[in-house]
Amino acid sequence: MYSFGARIKEERKRLGITQVDIAEATGVSLLTHGNYERGKRKPDAEYLELCAKMGLDVMYILIGERSFDPVLKKMKPTDRASAVLHHVATVQEILEVEFSQEQIQILMRYAYEHCPTVEGLQSFVKSAFELTGQKLTKKT
Repeated sequence: MYSFGARIKEERKRLGITQVDIAEATGVSLLTHGNYERGKRKPDAEYLELCAKMGLDVMYILIGERSFDPVLKKMKPTDRASAVLHHVATVQEILEVEFSQEQIQILMRYAYEHCPTVEGLQSFVKSAFELTGQKLTKKT
């Protein structure tokens, strides 16, 4: 698994931005940013907030788990819609539940906009049902 600093570098490269770009956008020196990527220093919350605004996946930087699926995010709209439907069906299968048409539409909209991984969508489903007090309907 990558270190914290290596994940910052990976995210920067994924977006195609330079160390200078990220240092300027976050208000740190190039040396400070370099130290973050080399794992010699840890950034503060303000730096991470600015990174998130630039499009870096801060959840991934912090804990190594993506908050979105980078492949899904790059897809053409029609391809993304098909992939999102597959994600919803996969989560339904993993949880062994049946979603109503309304629930499927809500999940499709959420997944299309936020491009979560299957694991992220599964977590969203569990949290949403827990918060609303709704029960997941088990498959029969």
